[in-house]
Amino acid sequence: MFIRTTPFFKQSRHTLKYLLQPRLFHTTVRPRTQIEKFAKEIESQLPKNATLQQVFEAIYNNEDITNTFPGLAIRLASLRAGVARKVWESFGNNPEDIQNLSIGAVEIPEIQGFKDYIKKFFEKTSELIVNTPPKLGYDLLAQGDYEARFAILKKMNRYYGFNEENLKKVAENSSISAGVRSLKDVAESLIMTAIKNDSKHVFIQPDNSFPVWFNAIEKPFKNSDCRRVVHMIGTSPKNKLHVSTSDVKEYYKKNGPHPYESWYLTPVGNPSGTRMQAEELKSVCETIVSNNPNAVIILDIVYTRTLSEENGKKLFAGIINNEKVINNILFIESFSKSHGLCSERLGLCFSTSAELFKKCHQGLSSFSGGEPRLKNFQLMALASMSDEEEAHVKEMHNFWARERLGLYYYLTNHPQAKELFDDVQEHISMEDLQNSCGMYVLMKLKPGKSGKDVLMATGTLGVDTPLASGNYVRFSVGTITKPTYSQYAK
Repeated sequence: MFIRTTPFFKQSRHTLKYLLQPRLFHTTVRPRTQIEKFAKEIESQLPKNATLQQVFEAIYNNEDITNTFPGLAIRLASLRAGVARKVWESFGNNPEDIQNLSIGAVEIPEIQGFKDYIKKFFEKTSELIVNTPPKLGYDLLAQGDYEARFAILKKMNRYYGFNEENLKKVAENSSISAGVRSLKDVAESLIMTAIKNDSKHVFIQPDNSFPVWFNAIEKPFKNSDCRRVVHMIGTSPKNKLHVSTSDVKEYYKKNGPHPYESWYLTPVGNPSGTRMQAEELKSVCETIVSNNPNAVIILDIVYTRTLSEENGKKLFAGIINNEKVINNILFIESFSKSHGLCSERLGLCFSTSAELFKKCHQGLSSFSGGEPRLKNFQLMALASMSDEEEAHVKEMHNFWARERLGLYYYLTNHPQAKELFDDVQEHISMEDLQNSCGMYVLMKLKPGKSGKDVLMATGTLGVDTPLASGNYVRFSVGTITKPTYSQYAK
């Protein structure tokens, strides 16, 4: 959340302009009726001339709002932002004084080429729906059409680098998924396999993991201990908050291998906003498999295509055709962030190994089968994108890169930065910030500080992210639609 404060952002002028030119109020939180309900409650507690800080305090202290998303920090932060915007607007102010930097969603930026691409994507999808004879019944294999899977994998292979043989294998051993839903389906598949063999599945992942993954493996729920075992690897800022080879060796030294075991890795990370080095990714995967040939490596690569094609291929160069590890890897893909399609929940799971794919796919076929017809068409629409349309998508990634870099400088040069943020942000690489690399900036806090303290002092709302190396706050620039922080970039 970003607050434009007088006089630097000329808030009164922007507010007047907003009031004189009515426009649709927009928020990424749904449903609006819920936001309006909470907003009315907060409004009744405050005077009409309340400051933005008073609005925030009232929202943070409201137990009904806090209890709406138990254990879901990102959604809770976004709900608070939506309520704050509505309350602020009702008091005669401009809701655009508040921008939500907590949720990792994507809004369409003010980039005409990207808008044209989005329009063309839906037009192509609609044409395929209209011109394709309808089918009834379930997709019993829950994979979607092979033609759609092969087309999109071939298109995106410019980021992966599969050789021809392995490209055919992943097309065969793949399934169209509902994006983030695939995480839960894969986790359930692995748990089901272990239970059938009178065992538990062991989930291993770095603390720097996509937060929803922890929900998928049921980490928060103590009564699920009978179903799985969870090990968290505390990451080091020296390794940009990614698992290192030494971390893997240390894990096996303490725990040993397990016949039903998986490692979850995000080489381009959420929440860290950093990427692994190619050699380290190769070494980590090889070390896992050398210690446990039965280990499943779940590689969540949804942010890889926010890199350049060259950097994407470099990242995967050591594993993508590496026979030592490739058959142990399940790839999780999504087009939500890389192509601005969060609302469509469009993703893909694939592996070169038919055996591994079958093991990880049983949850999707059990719980999510029957939905891919529309998604077939959507993937075909993406696969038919022209080079010009691809370039417009890259404009969005480069827009994020400028906003991320500017946000970093805005926060580190803020008058109260030394009171809030750790003096050394060792995990942050200028190479990652100056080039396209997702939409996140993760800032380490001083002991005792929280995201709420940052909000009150700087006007930015992020998500508290506790890691083994300290407390952090994560910011996302995906919902910024026009240049905001880039003006601070050096």
